[in-house]
Amino acid sequence: MGEVNGMNAETKLSGPEILDYFKDVVEDAYVTFNFAKQWKEEYKMKLLGYYPVYFPEEIAYAMGVLPIKLFGGVGRIEPSESTSRFQSFTCSIPKTILQLVMSGSLDSFDALAFTNICDVARNLAFVIHRNYGNKFRVIYLHYPINNVLPSASKYMKEEYERLINELSQITGNKYDPEVLRKYIILGNRKRQILRELLEIKVNKPWNMPFDELFTVFLASMVMPVDKFVELGSKYLEYVKGRPEEKPVERIRTVILGDFCEQPPLQLFKIIEMSGAYILISNYIKNAIWIGDIDANEKDPIDAMVKAYVNNPTPLTTRYHPAINKHEFIKKYVKDMNANAVIFLTPKFCEPSLYDHMIYRLALDSIKMPYVRIDYEEGMTSFEQPRTMAETFFESLLFEL
Repeated sequence: MGEVNGMNAETKLSGPEILDYFKDVVEDAYVTFNFAKQWKEEYKMKLLGYYPVYFPEEIAYAMGVLPIKLFGGVGRIEPSESTSRFQSFTCSIPKTILQLVMSGSLDSFDALAFTNICDVARNLAFVIHRNYGNKFRVIYLHYPINNVLPSASKYMKEEYERLINELSQITGNKYDPEVLRKYIILGNRKRQILRELLEIKVNKPWNMPFDELFTVFLASMVMPVDKFVELGSKYLEYVKGRPEEKPVERIRTVILGDFCEQPPLQLFKIIEMSGAYILISNYIKNAIWIGDIDANEKDPIDAMVKAYVNNPTPLTTRYHPAINKHEFIKKYVKDMNANAVIFLTPKFCEPSLYDHMIYRLALDSIKMPYVRIDYEEGMTSFEQPRTMAETFFESLLFEL
């Protein structure tokens, strides 16, 4: 990556100023993408937007492409035109991403990438390819379905090599394994920073509102990795050093279900104000799910393949029959020292509902209280979730 203009000024920001900068970056990444356009010029890289949940960012960087996670509109854009391209029983995020394409908001992007997380994501990829293939290189990455088969690793390596070839056609760059290794190291450092911030939140949740943690995680998904590592490291030190808040009586809560479509930040604020300390949610867990990739592996592509195929942690959109989700979720909430679970399920999202059916049986077996709250990314009325959360937490406070 090239030197970024103004980077020295940004690294002189104080902790609160870094958080404000992260907020500006995140807000810009919904519709306007001015930061992305600026970084495209400063880094002399092509721009790629990718659909949730997981995309091998390190490969994109190594090929001279700046990867930006697409959040969807999240209430900032009305899917007035794109709605007619989808059934009424479809979740919100594909509609708002297609609206961003149709409105020209993504015109500065050179490529859009999708993966086989669900039928809707697959269909969106080919709708955009058919109608806007002259604007974007549309890349469809198909992860292995059954990750325990011996052929899964071989197949996935072929997919990653195909991705490298497609990105090479966009940038003209040749693949260099040592450049990929460099970005694996940077990616590992980014995830380490995020894990340490999450650990602070889990251990002392009163010291950091969840919407603050969520904002930092969101910023990490849309910033150049070296820039985030620089500012994120400084912000981590600020959080470690700021005065400790006094804890209040609230319910330690784990959020499940929000793996793809982003809940409004206001919804998290309302849940915490209703009597909870939110410890973690699926959306931010996915940002660190891949874990540390072995930068010392002889072939760095093999290292990335192993990190995905052999990962023992469940992912909503990844089938792995060797993983017992019942046992996983029981250990997960125990390790978090959680007192309750909230299923935040996007409307019309089948993968999230599948997890809900599996996990609630396991939670029943250990008598872990839970409630399910549906949401949409563009929701503006929060009275119903507020009432549900307040009622849920008030009933639990009497039992503790």
